[in-house]
Amino acid sequence: MKRSGTLGIGLALCVVAGAIALAPSSGALVAWLVRLWPVLLILIGLASLIGFALKRQPRRPWIGAVLITIGALALPVTLQATSNPLVLFGRYWPVMVVVLALVEVIRQYSHRPEMGERPPLFSAGKVALLGLITVAGLGANRLAETNPNVFANTAMPKWIGNVRDDIFGEEFTFDTVTQSTPLPASGVVAVSNRFGTLAVEAYDGTMVEVQLTPTIRAYDRETALAVLQQLALNVTTDGQVVSVGTNRESVEHRFTTNLKVRVPKAAALRIEQSHGSVSIAGVDAGTAGVTVSGSYSDIEIHDVRADVSLTNANQAVNVQRCTGPVSVDGRSDVVIGSHTGTILLVDSDSVNISGVVSQKVELRSVDRARVTIENVGPAPVEAAVDPAIGLSEILIAGERTRVTLKSLRANVRVQTTHEDVRATGITGRLEVDATRSGVDVVGAGSLTVKTDHENVKVKDVAGPVVIDAENCEVAVTDFRGAVTVRSTSERVRIAAARDQSGDVIVENERGPVDVRLPADRLYRFETTGDVRIDPSFGRVADGTAPPYRVSITTSENENITIRPVANSTNGGDPA
Repeated sequence: MKRSGTLGIGLALCVVAGAIALAPSSGALVAWLVRLWPVLLILIGLASLIGFALKRQPRRPWIGAVLITIGALALPVTLQATSNPLVLFGRYWPVMVVVLALVEVIRQYSHRPEMGERPPLFSAGKVALLGLITVAGLGANRLAETNPNVFANTAMPKWIGNVRDDIFGEEFTFDTVTQSTPLPASGVVAVSNRFGTLAVEAYDGTMVEVQLTPTIRAYDRETALAVLQQLALNVTTDGQVVSVGTNRESVEHRFTTNLKVRVPKAAALRIEQSHGSVSIAGVDAGTAGVTVSGSYSDIEIHDVRADVSLTNANQAVNVQRCTGPVSVDGRSDVVIGSHTGTILLVDSDSVNISGVVSQKVELRSVDRARVTIENVGPAPVEAAVDPAIGLSEILIAGERTRVTLKSLRANVRVQTTHEDVRATGITGRLEVDATRSGVDVVGAGSLTVKTDHENVKVKDVAGPVVIDAENCEVAVTDFRGAVTVRSTSERVRIAAARDQSGDVIVENERGPVDVRLPADRLYRFETTGDVRIDPSFGRVADGTAPPYRVSITTSENENITIRPVANSTNGGDPA
């Protein structure tokens, strides 16, 4: 690649990188790029002219000149989207003359003897090109003063008109259109909409009330009005179903249909939506339910008492203060809070669940997701009978899924790979089946872990602890029940709480073992090789049948140490 091309591309990339760094949001970044893309053409064109002046690379200046001209003429269009291109050309045509003059100045003053004969300053072709630009610019200026809307009045193929409206058009919003119809007993409201927002609100009434606010992108208002005359709102009743939609398919133009629908509280909902947000509030449909198919639509549901099913969801999903089962299927970012009812999520990109009363929460195929679940458990009445009875069930399955769990009155099972699992305050049973995943647990009823190649750190588990780890460093502290650790190649450190009761079994291949146990407990030690056991354990155990078994095996027996736990109620972290 020639240096001038590399310089131009480099300058363009610097501009794009600066825009990405400074943009407050992705929407703002897109807006900047749409309005300022001609600047990139100007920069690349300038770099091309610099390359021509310094190295004659490229060999001709016209590529750079054309790029600068296109960028300079397009920039006023993008910055003044409502301006007529005829008016803009009539106003800014001298830019082309300036660019031509710049090219000739660079050509003359950068010429060197080794380049051959100096090109003439004037020629018939240059004069003809200059005359053509001048005549066209003056003619466009006069025509724009006489009839600036000549482009709008000129008949052209439909697709050309659509391109004109998309590039040079503006948004025209018109008055709201309203229709209403009674909702049949046990009725269903079916809404179909594309390219527009949809807001559904329940109220204490019997009518389905629909408001349509159309926004049409067009070159001028007259064109938008012509499209508006073709657009119709359709609210029809067929049996128990009230259908709400428009005749979008019969109108060949770009527009958005923003709908606001008021429904009786008991109305069931069936919604199909794409490319526009959906919000639903106050519906009390029970098992009749709310179903939304919302591809490329942000979905917000709040204060709804109904079975909710969301499919083909590929954007943000926010469910707040709802009651009833919720299922979400799609590559969406899901937030659920202050909810009562079961939850099923499939294929989610990210999950944040908090403040939920539920017997079951299940996440399937949440690959490459970030999952945070906090404050989930059974109904308070169930938990008050016995904290160990009626615990919720939480299932999480994914690949490369990072999991964070906090304050769960539940039995939890996690399957993941290559990402960390962190859990704090799990009342019930926690099972982690992972590959190349670090595990960090503080507080659990019981714990089972299977992982490899990443460290396992466990603290404050009331019941049995079972860890199967390969090539992992394992640390278990403040455990109060039996513990079994099987590991390879790395160090195993365990330190019991002072009230620990249960067998301690550690099998570690090619790794040292450091064990701390309460000195006032009776243990039966089963070890081989050169093992260092603190004598205080022997004095307590003499002449007594110890109830608990301590079995420590490793391929490097000289690295086994057994000693009293630190003298505190919480035990201690192994050295």
